[in-house]
Amino acid sequence: MALRRGILLLGSAGSGKGMQARLLQERLGLRHLDFGACRRLAVEQGTPVGQRIAALGDLVSRGKFFGNDLANDIFVEALHSDDSDVVVLDGYPRNVAQLQMLRESMQLQLAVVLDAPFETLLQRTDGRLIHTPSGRTYHPTLRPPRTPMSDDVTGEPLTVRALSSELNAEAALATRCEIEQAEIGPLVHHLEEEGLLERLDASGAAEEVHASLLDVLSARGIP
Repeated sequence: MALRRGILLLGSAGSGKGMQARLLQERLGLRHLDFGACRRLAVEQGTPVGQRIAALGDLVSRGKFFGNDLANDIFVEALHSDDSDVVVLDGYPRNVAQLQMLRESMQLQLAVVLDAPFETLLQRTDGRLIHTPSGRTYHPTLRPPRTPMSDDVTGEPLTVRALSSELNAEAALATRCEIEQAEIGPLVHHLEEEGLLERLDASGAAEEVHASLLDVLSARGIP
């Protein structure tokens, strides 16, 4: 059986990974595999993997990440719930060890790093809102929902998507960026050496970034 093909989006919180992945899903029909949504769904459904996640408590709000084996189990469980050929990866893999695990199930065709200044990331993440079941995100000023605190599609309530339950927005983002750089930096270097890496300026509007992303995909003959 041919391996599925993957496009990996990398970037700090607020870089727009989720937005770009959803646009690719809506406009090109590519499946968006959001690691955060996958872990939340596993917990909600009480799957064996979800029970393991729940036992660890809220690692994300403490600025921590899952071990490689559990992260891969979350990914594999979600991947096999659908038979899509091309998948946009958002949040996994995060390091070289996870990349090697991924390659047992998928051929990674491209990785794109979405770069933006810290001030831009802070503006986007401070006060960010989320519709948890779908992963759709909003912002009170940058991308407000049509009805305050309600999802535009379902009308269901939104929740504040804080990076930390213990730190203020700036400190939480700085901590997250520091941890991500230490973990994802070697992965980015590895993918660059393999010729699979592209970088995009993600500081502009979502549609501008998306146009640049489509150009990169087209140049690579993807999907």
